[in-house]
Amino acid sequence: QTISFPAIANMTYGDAPFVPNASATSGLPVSFLIISGPATINAQTNLLTIIGTGLVIIRANQIGDNVYDIADPVTQSFTVNKASQIISFASIEDQNFGNPPVALSSTANSGLPVVYTLISGPASLSGNQATLTGLGTVTVRASQNGNANYLPTAAVDRSFCTSVSNLNPVSGYTNLCPGTATYTVNNIAGATYFWRIVGGSTLASTTNSANVTWTTPGSYSLLVSASGSCGAASANDTLSVTVINSILPDSVQSMYPANGAINQQLPLTLSWVPAHPNNFYT
Repeated sequence: QTISFPAIANMTYGDAPFVPNASATSGLPVSFLIISGPATINAQTNLLTIIGTGLVIIRANQIGDNVYDIADPVTQSFTVNKASQIISFASIEDQNFGNPPVALSSTANSGLPVVYTLISGPASLSGNQATLTGLGTVTVRASQNGNANYLPTAAVDRSFCTSVSNLNPVSGYTNLCPGTATYTVNNIAGATYFWRIVGGSTLASTTNSANVTWTTPGSYSLLVSASGSCGAASANDTLSVTVINSILPDSVQSMYPANGAINQQLPLTLSWVPAHPNNFYT
C-alpha cells in the first residue's frame, strides 16, 4: 500500500484546527505524527491545532494489517505565519482644562496590551492616563508592536481639543487712586488672553497679566477671557474697580508699641494697621 499526502498550504496563527488530508491505497486509516514545529495533533481524531508560528513538519503513517504491509511514511511541511491584529481605539471627547486625567480606552483583537504615545499637544502621558497641561489640540497614538505570533498593528491616532470654560478670579486692586495697577489671572499654557474695560478700551496684553492706567475716578468693570487654538473662548471674568481721589491720612489701630509705653529696648520696631486696610493709599 502507498500513502497519498498532498502538500499543505501555509497557515496563519489563529487559523482553525483542521484534519490533514491523507489516504492509503488500502483504504486503511492514516495516522499523523508532528515531527517538529508549533502544532499538536489529536491521535484519536487527527485534528491538528496550531499553537505558534514557524515551520511544522508532519508525517503520515499507515502500519498495515494482516493483509497489507506497512506503508512508507510520507512527510509534508508547512509554515505558520504571524497573524495580523487590529486596534479599536475609542474616540475622545473634547476636554475642559482642569478636568481630571483622561482615561484612554483601546484594545487589540489579539488581546495583547496597547501602548500609547503622545504625538502632539499640551498633555503628558502615564500609561493610559493623559493629563492636560494647556489649551490646544492633543493627538495620541495607540499601537501594538506584536510578538512571536502577531505582527505589529497599524497605529491608530485620536485627537481632541482642550479649551477652558472659566478662568480663576482676577487678582488686583479694586479700590485705588488714579495710577497704574497690575491685574493677573491664572496662567494657562497655550492660552491667548483678551483684556478690556467695559465701555472703554481693549488692553494690549494677550498674556495672563495686564497693566491698567486709571486716569479718572469712577467705577469700572475689567473683563478678561482666554482661548486656545481650538474650541470656544472662556466666559468673561469680571472685576469691579473703583477709582477714587487720593484720600487724606487715616487713623490707625493696633499701634505697637502702645501709646505711652515705657522701658522699650532699641532698636524699636513700630507697627500699625490702617483703619481701612482694603484702600489703596498713595
